[in-house]
Amino acid sequence: MKFNWGHGIAVVLVIFASSILVFVYVASKQKNELVTEKYYEKAVAYQQRIDAEKNALNENAEVKYNIKSGQLMLVLGRNMPNANGTFQFYKPDNAAKDFNTSFQVNDTGFYSAVIPQLSHGRWSVNVSWNVDGKPYFYEKKIFIP
Repeated sequence: MKFNWGHGIAVVLVIFASSILVFVYVASKQKNELVTEKYYEKAVAYQQRIDAEKNALNENAEVKYNIKSGQLMLVLGRNMPNANGTFQFYKPDNAAKDFNTSFQVNDTGFYSAVIPQLSHGRWSVNVSWNVDGKPYFYEKKIFIP
């Protein structure tokens, strides 16, 4: 049998169709995790987060933290004594590794706690706290090598 241009077109179409099927199979095996389970409620309350971020900026709320060997050290500064709030560690590519920890700083604005070891990759660290009923929010994206 002689190979002509009709056979060439058929071979190209078969290769194209099989590559599309392979792409669909690989794409269907990817994890599609939501940012949060209650995304609608969080979207409705987003203005409160914006206001808390403005409060932190307007009052020069200084958030310093250090993570070493599973130890979290947080300093909010002397103008934020007795603040209480939460630390949220969010890993965009794996929701199973997300975790929260609550904190209450002392009179000097210092807090220390043991946290799980952070795995390699990108993390979003969200700190939200209250001082005398006034909300504050700080967000930082970090990369763990």
